[in-house]
Amino acid sequence: MADIARAWRTKEQVELIETVVPENPIRSAKRVDGELYVELLRYVPARPQPSDYETAAEYEAALDAWRRLWTDVEEVV
Repeated sequence: MADIARAWRTKEQVELIETVVPENPIRSAKRVDGELYVELLRYVPARPQPSDYETAAEYEAALDAWRRLWTDVEEVV
């Protein structure tokens, strides 16, 4: 019965969780030499469109920033 109580969530908690993280944010997890490595999904917005910017320089800057979102980031905590 204690396991059921720990797993139970209120409707508000479930809605908050659903709005904060994607459906399945964890892609993989493994432990190596006592360290836990977790690979998470990262949300990447739609590609910037030239029509959304006044100058080519602004568009190129936004496009470069968007491309950087696709780079792998490793964080050790």
